[in-house]
Amino acid sequence: MARQAVNRTGKAKRPHMALVGAKTLLQLLLLAIIIFVFILAALSVLNRTSAVNAEITAVQQQIDSEISRQQAIEQSINYQHSISFIEDIARRRLNLVYPDEIIFIMND
Repeated sequence: MARQAVNRTGKAKRPHMALVGAKTLLQLLLLAIIIFVFILAALSVLNRTSAVNAEITAVQQQIDSEISRQQAIEQSINYQHSISFIEDIARRRLNLVYPDEIIFIMND
């Protein structure tokens, strides 16, 4: 029969070595699981960041559109308060003219 090495306490070393290997394997497995969980969390954060960035871009486009619309409205308001607009309405809708103007009417 083969003899097993004995440590100071009189116990065989082989079962202890198997226990150390199993413990190391368990630690590596737990480390792999922890790394996997962190990778999943990081991917989730990146995905959410991407979605938020897309939403920010969409909202910025809406803001730009509304700014353009606001500028067009302001230009319209400024025109409607101008003498040119009042004169244009008086000529087209009310058929008014200045006293020194000569009107030519053409019949077809």
